[in-house]
Amino acid sequence: MAFKQSVKLVLAMTACMCLVLLGSCGQQTNAAKANKVAFVTTAQNQQKQVWYLLDAGVPQSDSQVKAVLVTQNGKVTTYPTTKMSLTKVANKSVKQVVSTAKSNGQVNRQRTLNSRLKQFNAAVKLDQSIYRNAQKDGWKKGISQTKSQLESDQKQLKLFRNSTKSLKFKSPTAFQLSARVHKNQAGKQIVGETIRFKYNNWFLGSQRDGRVRQVTQHQQISLGTSSLMGSPVTVSKVKYIGYLGSKATLMTATQNGKAKSNFDTPTVKGVR
Repeated sequence: MAFKQSVKLVLAMTACMCLVLLGSCGQQTNAAKANKVAFVTTAQNQQKQVWYLLDAGVPQSDSQVKAVLVTQNGKVTTYPTTKMSLTKVANKSVKQVVSTAKSNGQVNRQRTLNSRLKQFNAAVKLDQSIYRNAQKDGWKKGISQTKSQLESDQKQLKLFRNSTKSLKFKSPTAFQLSARVHKNQAGKQIVGETIRFKYNNWFLGSQRDGRVRQVTQHQQISLGTSSLMGSPVTVSKVKYIGYLGSKATLMTATQNGKAKSNFDTPTVKGVR
C-alpha cells in the first residue's frame, strides 16, 4: 500500500513539474514541422534551429542573407553575413549552414581589412603631400592643420596594424532572446511584437578609430499583423515561413506546407 502511494506521489510530482517547466515539457516546438511558428517560442527548443535575417520583402532566389541566427534553449547565436544568397544555404544541415556563414564572414572580414589598410595608407600619403606643399608655401596655419591631420591618421594606422596583428577571431556568443507583445486597445488580442537580442559583430576600423575589435550590438525586429504569413513561400524548392518585417524579413525553413507564422505569447520565457 505504501509502495502504491509512493508511485502515485512520484507521478503527481512529475506531472506538476511538466506543467511548471514548460520550457522542458510543453514548449519544444520544432520550427520545421509546427503548424504555428513563432520565433521566441521555437527558440526554446533544446535542438538547434536556423533562422535567416533577410532584407525586407518576400524572399526570392536572389534574396541576400544579412545574418544566420541559430536558436537553442531560448538563446540566439548570430553569424553576420555579406553577399550570401538564400539559395546558398538551401537544404543544408545546421552544421553546414553555420560553416557556410562562418566562411562568408571570414572572407568578407579579410577583404574589408585589406581595403581599410589601403585607405589608411592612402590617407597618410595624401596628408604627407599636403603637409609638404604647405611647408613649401610657408602657410603657417596650413602647416599646423595638415601636421595635426597627418599625426592623427598615422596614429590610427598604427592602431589598425597593431590590432590586426594580434587579432583573434572568437566564436560568437549565444545571447538571451526577449520580446514584447503589443495588444489592441481592448487588451485582448496581440497585434504586434518587438523582438530584441544582442549579437557579436566586428568593428573593422575607421579614420577616427583604427582599432579592430569584436563588439556587441543590439538587434530589434518590429512586427505587426501585416508581418505574419498565412502560408510558406517557396524559394528554390525550399519552403520558408516567418515574418515580413518593415525593415527586415525573418525566415526559417519548414517541411509543413500548412505552416503559419504567429506572434509569441507572454507564457513563453523571455516574452512579456
